[in-house]
Amino acid sequence: IRDRDNASAELGPLRRRASSLRERISHDIKRLMDKPEIAKHLQDRFYTQRESRFVLPVRTDAGPAVEGIVLGSSSSGATMFVEPKQIVALNNQLKVAQLEVEREELRILLSLSELVADEVPTIRENIATGIELDLLDAKQIQYRKTAAYGHFGRETEGFTWERTDRADALRSAAGL
Repeated sequence: IRDRDNASAELGPLRRRASSLRERISHDIKRLMDKPEIAKHLQDRFYTQRESRFVLPVRTDAGPAVEGIVLGSSSSGATMFVEPKQIVALNNQLKVAQLEVEREELRILLSLSELVADEVPTIRENIATGIELDLLDAKQIQYRKTAAYGHFGRETEGFTWERTDRADALRSAAGL
């Protein structure tokens, strides 16, 4: 269902809402990056995500110049990843929208699992039938080899259908 917005009536609209919020946050955070009072404190001209929230890479030496929530830092310590206060509410809305999408996907998967569970006896029967067919297919090779020579004492080099070493003794004992 990951790529099927029509898996339920609710899933498509929920995903579109989450996508719309992502686009809006992306637009807003790009506008923030263009503001001179923020741009001069950025380590680089990009935004990223930390803990599923959009953040800006702010130079550590900029201190609290970019107001917001610090969600992490680079391994070198030169960069802090700050969620600007201007997008906190949008990030919160996006998180709620993502949770709603996940909840609906889980509901759909549970519903599908119940449908499959109802068919377990049929599935087991089909698997058993498939195994029998595979076994017959494997035996067919051996049957094809023996069918050309018939039964009861006939043999090809390296293959005997049944034991023939006592056939002569039995014939003599029967007076044949």
